[in-house]
Amino acid sequence: MRRQFLRWAVGAAVLFASGLLFVGCEDEDTSEEITATRFYVDRDLASYDGNDVYDWDTTLSQARFEIRIKDFRAGDANVRVYDAKGKLLLNAALVTQDYTIYVGDNEFTRIGQTATGTPGLWKVQLGYNDFSGEQTITME
Repeated sequence: MRRQFLRWAVGAAVLFASGLLFVGCEDEDTSEEITATRFYVDRDLASYDGNDVYDWDTTLSQARFEIRIKDFRAGDANVRVYDAKGKLLLNAALVTQDYTIYVGDNEFTRIGQTATGTPGLWKVQLGYNDFSGEQTITME
């Protein structure tokens, strides 16, 4: 009897914890292509909170970037890129309250160049706070 209760309690705890881990943190769909000269991540997120880090082993010292968000419904996102020596090359804050980015529309594109850095293993950090939208990040 005691062993049966213990199994039930452990099973219930696992189910409960699983439910808590995924409430409000939904990553609906992600596709990616990461090569030495191209970083591409496409994500469709709903109410997503998190800080996701990608390693990009690149031969580039500078990258042209394009950040595109479609159906930007809520929250904010931040894209940071660090070179092989840890130097910050890009820091892009993307928030739904910033109406200078998009007026009367819910999508936008930001295009530019990263700062010049050291080739090698770069870190691409994607931070989210209750973010809902379709985000595409391309660097070449």
